[in-house]
Amino acid sequence: MNNRQKDTPKPNRKWRFIGLWIFLVLIPGLQPCLAEDFPVVNEKFHTFVLEWVTKIQSSYLYSQENPKMETAGDQFIASYYYLDETSIKTDVKGAGDSNQMYTGVLSYNEYLFQSRANSRSQALANKFEPVSMKQMMELFLYQDGSWVR
Repeated sequence: MNNRQKDTPKPNRKWRFIGLWIFLVLIPGLQPCLAEDFPVVNEKFHTFVLEWVTKIQSSYLYSQENPKMETAGDQFIASYYYLDETSIKTDVKGAGDSNQMYTGVLSYNEYLFQSRANSRSQALANKFEPVSMKQMMELFLYQDGSWVR
């Protein structure tokens, strides 16, 4: 067998390639659907967001029941962060031309609550007031059937 015969592809292999190309390119209606419908992906995002918000809230080191205590001069300052669940907004969009990848945007307001007083016990007993608010935005990617950070 010479080198020329060795490098020449067999006709059977060529026809298999052409058949596969026709299947994948020319007849897209016969392809198996790999992408999930937008409503399914959107619903999965809402479920993911609920779990994510729970993780955020449980990761705060300080709460109203156990605030961070600091001093500034002769003042005691008790503080904690709070994620306002009523401010949660979500948006899901397709990523590029692919109908298999999506991006999800989660936005919410995070408040810093504080109480100030001349003593530690007074600062803990006083009503906590919001002193600042940050609009938070997080982006997520839907890939291989699930949402990832």
